[in-house]
Amino acid sequence: MHAHAELLKGHKWLDTFQKPRRGDTKLQHILARYEQILHAKQENERWNDRLREQPQTHHDRAYLRPSPFNRALPRLKPQAIHIGYDPPAAQSTDGTTMESVYALQHKQRVEPLKAKYNDPSNVPTGRSASPPPYTPELLTSRWRRQAPPADVVAKLSNVA
Repeated sequence: MHAHAELLKGHKWLDTFQKPRRGDTKLQHILARYEQILHAKQENERWNDRLREQPQTHHDRAYLRPSPFNRALPRLKPQAIHIGYDPPAAQSTDGTTMESVYALQHKQRVEPLKAKYNDPSNVPTGRSASPPPYTPELLTSRWRRQAPPADVVAKLSNVA
């Protein structure tokens, strides 16, 4: 019985698809409309797939705390490509990398500083250059703030 109903449905669909080929304009318009609906559905599904593939960014707590003068800033994870640095994007279209404009100036500024600090005659010597030693009061102040040892606390609690 079930197979008979399916067979009838199949023949009905076959007639529905063959009549427009024979010149039935009403069914041609109906099938054209269904085809548009199916294409729109496929396009919608394709866009949904693309949206599912993209990493979802979510707001996390910012590195900088808000203040009365600066509002709270969001931190995006994962970082959006157009915000963060992307090494392949830093290369030009023909594959050559861009050189820094300030690289030479940086070297010119750093070299005298390196020479100054690498010179042994500039190293401070003597007691005046070293930090002052800690006083016994500073060293014992933390010990005084602590509670007594556990065995002493146990003896004191048994007495009371």
